[in-house]
Amino acid sequence: MWAELNQPSGRSNQAMLLSVSWSQTFIEEASPAFPRVMASFPRSLLFFLLIVTVSWQGGECACVDRSGEATTYGRHLLENQREIWWCVDPTHRFPGGLRVHESTCPEGSIEDTQLCNVANPPATDDNCDSSPWVAPTDTRELAQGTLPPYIKYYVCTEGKAWLSGIPGRYTQCIGGQWTTILDQCDEACDPPRDCSEIAIMGFNDSGVYNIIPTGKLLDISVDVYCSLSPEPDKNGWTTVMTVGPETTTGTITASGGGIPSNEATNRFFMGIQHLAALSWDDMNERPLIFRIALKSVTDNKRFYVTYDNVVIERNSPYALSKLGTYHGDAGDAFRTNEGLPFLLDNQNIWWNAREGPHKVTSAGAVAEWYTALQYSQMSLLRLKVRPKDFDTNSSCPPAIGYHSDWAETTELIFPGSRAEGSVISYRCKKPMYAEGSDTTKSVEGNVTCMNTDGVFHWDRLPVLPCALSCPPDFVPNKLKTSCLHFSSNPASGGITSASLFCSRAYNASLGEIEQGEDLVTAQENVAYYTSHVWIEGIDDPGPNINITCEGDCTLTDSLRCLSVSKEPNMFTKTIQECQDITTHYSCQLPAKCPTGFSELDGLCYKLITDYGDSNSFRTPNGLALE
Repeated sequence: MWAELNQPSGRSNQAMLLSVSWSQTFIEEASPAFPRVMASFPRSLLFFLLIVTVSWQGGECACVDRSGEATTYGRHLLENQREIWWCVDPTHRFPGGLRVHESTCPEGSIEDTQLCNVANPPATDDNCDSSPWVAPTDTRELAQGTLPPYIKYYVCTEGKAWLSGIPGRYTQCIGGQWTTILDQCDEACDPPRDCSEIAIMGFNDSGVYNIIPTGKLLDISVDVYCSLSPEPDKNGWTTVMTVGPETTTGTITASGGGIPSNEATNRFFMGIQHLAALSWDDMNERPLIFRIALKSVTDNKRFYVTYDNVVIERNSPYALSKLGTYHGDAGDAFRTNEGLPFLLDNQNIWWNAREGPHKVTSAGAVAEWYTALQYSQMSLLRLKVRPKDFDTNSSCPPAIGYHSDWAETTELIFPGSRAEGSVISYRCKKPMYAEGSDTTKSVEGNVTCMNTDGVFHWDRLPVLPCALSCPPDFVPNKLKTSCLHFSSNPASGGITSASLFCSRAYNASLGEIEQGEDLVTAQENVAYYTSHVWIEGIDDPGPNINITCEGDCTLTDSLRCLSVSKEPNMFTKTIQECQDITTHYSCQLPAKCPTGFSELDGLCYKLITDYGDSNSFRTPNGLALE
């Protein structure tokens, strides 16, 4: 039968299920705009009795590591990752006179309330050899022959599930009798954990739905806004958080609150405990896709950031243990919080323990994010999630992310979508820069999301950021900001002919040497002309990093050109005459001219209106202007 999950958000379903209507099958919606999800339950008096007998969990217990107390406690980890504990001493019992306890703590730990003490009244090592036991229908026993003979543990067969939603059930021998298992296996029908599961159930109207993030029927539920659509990329998204100055209604804390809605004015957070639960499937990780949409205060520009393998620790303080691949144009600032705990002070509702990268403060009224484009104050931040497994079958994988240090070299245009047909455009912004490998390079292009036989993929992944790409006969300098060529022959007419050789052969200027390591590929014991020369108003001493002056390096009227050389154990520079015909030369791409000069085909020009000293008519490369 179908029964409506109509309890207030945040209350335990243990209380809610007592009011389930046992009338005929029905599906009911609160309104077209705000559908309420339904869950299917078998029509069974046993199920009603089961719910009535479930003990109320009034608070969380602390876990204590007792793995080293083997003389007091026995334990066994089952194949469903549940751990059974028992008292080794047959006269000892757990609270309530029980011989067995199923722990919900990590392996090797047990709740602090579960202590083995001398039983009162006294207990004996009972056995149930004379008490017949019939295994529940549609079950199989785990660890048979491994657990003590007074424990039998059962899980449902494939396609079945305990009505309680609990992974397994056990019976124990007490007083010569096996305890009753008030549960039964039936067709598996789990409650929806998030909006992706609501989408799988066939719902396609976006709105507010009630989910149980743990997926366990008796756990706490929460109302969330679900983005549902026939378009796979837009389908199955759970809105986890909406914050920022635009949000004027609703109050949130670390444990949740606000108004689940698609309206930008409604502040909302589902609660860190619920968000963490979404990233786990019992004891196994259930990675999430995080999609964060941002809008800047400055100009309402929108940014997007996606991570493809997010896992949050299940227990407080809910550390952000994994993020995965970054995709988008908002910058990878979120990664600085990987491994850090969630702040639970209700003023800083985020993993912003480190200063600077981004934060959500003042209970969601402020949203800050240091993006790749240096915006910091955001008017709106909206976080949506869906399981990675669901996303893989709906969209191309997150793969391309823009970083702040790309600003000078690379431009990326993101569509904000990873749906089939989505296009990401890139462009290299500087001359001589390209993306790609040694064999295939491009200065601009598009990357398109494809769907080949149900597998979503990008048609290619550019090698970004754009990097310096030197032509044949040129090598990058140490900082990889320019390409240098070192001649194999001397300049037959001094620096003037050197400038012309670079210009005519390569459209290059004479080489600017920034440090000694720029000369690594030059010939040893050979001097090279550079762009470092003296002209009126410019006194250029040349490179000073890891390079040694040989002789007097003072610029004079007769010694105006700086040459460089690679010696066996050092790099040297020398001031010399500009007409020396035995000096080789260096060329540079992209061609570079000093401030105030114009470049054409590698030569630098400046219009001179003062016809004074003839030296004023010389270019930085030493070429006289007639």
